[in-house]
Amino acid sequence: MNYKSRKSELYHKETLYPDSLKRFTKRKANKGNYNLWILEEVLKGITDIIKVFDSNGRILFFNEAGYNFYKKTKDEVKDKRCFEILNMKEKCKDCGVEEALRTKKIIKIEKYFPECNKFMDCTYNPVLNHSEEVIFVVEQLKDITKRKILLTKIRESEERYRKIVNLSPEAIIITVDSKIVLANHKACNLVGTDYNKIIGENIYKYISKEFVKTAHRRMKQILECKKSKSISDYKIVRYGNTLIDVEISASYLMYKGSPAIQAIIRNISDMKRRLNEASKLQRKYIEGTSPIPEKLQLESLYMPAKTVSGDFFRLYKVNKDLVLGIIGDVSGKGITAALNVLAFFVLFREAILISYDPLEIVKILNKKIADYLSDNHYIAACCFSLDFKKNEARVAGAGINQFMFQKSNCNPQEFIVKGPFLGMFQDAVFDKNVIYFKEGDRFYFPTDGLDFIFNDDEIRKSYLKSHTLTEFITYLKAKLNNIINETGALKDDSTIIALEIKWFWRIDMKSNEFVLYGLSKHKQVIDKITAELNASKYNFDIKLILTEALTNAFKHGNNMSMDKPIYLKYIYDDSNVQFEIRDCGTGFKDTIINKQLDNENILEDRGRGLFLIKNLSDHIELKQNTLIIEKSLAS
Repeated sequence: MNYKSRKSELYHKETLYPDSLKRFTKRKANKGNYNLWILEEVLKGITDIIKVFDSNGRILFFNEAGYNFYKKTKDEVKDKRCFEILNMKEKCKDCGVEEALRTKKIIKIEKYFPECNKFMDCTYNPVLNHSEEVIFVVEQLKDITKRKILLTKIRESEERYRKIVNLSPEAIIITVDSKIVLANHKACNLVGTDYNKIIGENIYKYISKEFVKTAHRRMKQILECKKSKSISDYKIVRYGNTLIDVEISASYLMYKGSPAIQAIIRNISDMKRRLNEASKLQRKYIEGTSPIPEKLQLESLYMPAKTVSGDFFRLYKVNKDLVLGIIGDVSGKGITAALNVLAFFVLFREAILISYDPLEIVKILNKKIADYLSDNHYIAACCFSLDFKKNEARVAGAGINQFMFQKSNCNPQEFIVKGPFLGMFQDAVFDKNVIYFKEGDRFYFPTDGLDFIFNDDEIRKSYLKSHTLTEFITYLKAKLNNIINETGALKDDSTIIALEIKWFWRIDMKSNEFVLYGLSKHKQVIDKITAELNASKYNFDIKLILTEALTNAFKHGNNMSMDKPIYLKYIYDDSNVQFEIRDCGTGFKDTIINKQLDNENILEDRGRGLFLIKNLSDHIELKQNTLIIEKSLAS
């Protein structure tokens, strides 16, 4: 607004001497006789340079700071024009006084004074009378030299920083309030755009949708905690909507006075591809099915913290009554860990050629691994055996020292098996536990990524007792996925094998196995079985069942070849018998067992055998190339 004498206002919110000047300008300027001497007295204490001009643009007076700046006295400046006191022959092209007199508006100009090497902010305030005529102009000069020098240094520093950033072999961006404020050439090339397009863009535009929530949470955490380094993997979207895998190392910094995040971005697409290949290879060696499914149910969870895990497990069938298992954790991550796991499996196979006892296996592995691994690597493991003839489990610990055993329909118990990491000490001492099991009992062997289950009362005291193994693994998987959603990643590889005993050896059980080539001796074998079962009441049924089953295996499975074996075994517990007949065929594909036979087809071979077996048995199962038959022999 303009300053008018009828309101006596020389005050303006952007001038830097409001309090002093206001005291004067609140007085009325009457009839052209202005109390300039009062104004002059008021302005003496102002530290900025003040010059007052009449309506003709001639100097009336300066304040004390003005006289000192120009090194002039009042008499030397009185009635002079501004350019005259600077020993100039003509006025400046951008004379603020003349512009204020002409426009009757406040004028602001930034000027450089080469005579004293100073930058000044110049403000020209016209004061008007009640007739809207300018009666004088007040000029204020504020020294901004230091600020200009500082801004110049900042710009030069930013330019040097930008040049250094552009020399970096990695892509670098800086974001403020999620907006990209700086990006080097590598970053522009990475996303497939140029500098002018990427500056000012929201960073989340370049992050794949499934990672946006995680990225937002991590960036918020970096800003709140002023983290110096946070490394995470993401997928980013390039121009053209193609995706690439990247690793981002993000750090907190101040940029132009604002909290910011510097992100160093590395393209890891090739490395990810190699890791995925290594992961596929690694998973081939992770056996997720039970080696003896009729006796042992196996459920497992295998969730790497990264693409490739250091965790591993394996179960081996030694014979029909003995299973050896091991679960472990190799130190390190990535391809090195994967290679160490594969090497460990080789050593484990060599160890079980020497002994089937878990404690002895652990001792053998300890000596071999001490020579194989470097000093800064280790292997934690837990080895166990399940002997279905003795109903006995043996467990030896080496770094993985906790497991749980749950009796059928009871809460699980935690067991400790002491022992250091494999390869840590040549003469290490390891401990073992012996547990006797029955049908329905369970074992749980986790790695350290899941050791929280030992302290989770909900899992230990209620969940495991009332849920199946499959439900438990599904529950754990959901729990880990929640952790990933909340924090972005698992802290460690998470693996567990859960085992449930489906069958155990009773003292009064009988069993035997036979191998036949053709049918020349099948009658003698059947007679031997009926004699061993000693259930004369069912001899006819058993002989007919086995005759039809063996004939079916010979004709349809082995194509009547005398060179192909037929495997026959039975298990009898004094009340129930189970037969297994396995041939060398391709299996019972699309086989349908007739519910009844017509009179005209009663003597036909095809379909009659399985029909008779089903009707004389309590249960039959066709499993690949094996026929499983169950029959009650209770009196």
